[in-house]
Amino acid sequence: IVALNDGTSLILGYSVRNGYDGTLYNSEIMLAKVGTQGELLFEKYYNPNIGKGGAQANDITVAKDGNYLICGRSYISDGSDADHFIMKVDHDGNQLWFKSYIDKTSTYEAMNVFELQNKDIICAGFDGNLGLIFVQKSDSTGTVKWFKWVRPKFNVYYDVYRPAVVLTKDEEIVFQW
Repeated sequence: IVALNDGTSLILGYSVRNGYDGTLYNSEIMLAKVGTQGELLFEKYYNPNIGKGGAQANDITVAKDGNYLICGRSYISDGSDADHFIMKVDHDGNQLWFKSYIDKTSTYEAMNVFELQNKDIICAGFDGNLGLIFVQKSDSTGTVKWFKWVRPKFNVYYDVYRPAVVLTKDEEIVFQW
């Protein structure tokens, strides 16, 4: 849940709308906005992999232009498992763009997304197979500028350690476990 400056709130998550089949291949990103009195302003579902897989959102932030950046993991039902993604939606929840970053050799999950003063995007998460943390810098349209691995002293595996990334006021990236 993210409280906005105007008193409204965003609720981000995911939903398995067509029945749970033991995987998250049917999952969809869910974004809702509620008003100051708790009234539902909108409820949107996104599945950029429609017919091929599902998606789950992990973080949302308000961009400098008032729109929202969302990151998470998309599931591909062809056996290539998962990739991390960044998407941007407008203040009414309409999808502006979606970028999936595919690596067939591993399983990435984006956990945090931030926008820098210059409108570049920082996305961070982990690789559940290799136990590594990644940081990615993209331009304002999601095109990758660079991608870096961070090797913690211990492995980062699903449901054990989920790293969080904090962006300081000086735009330094800090990892926390």
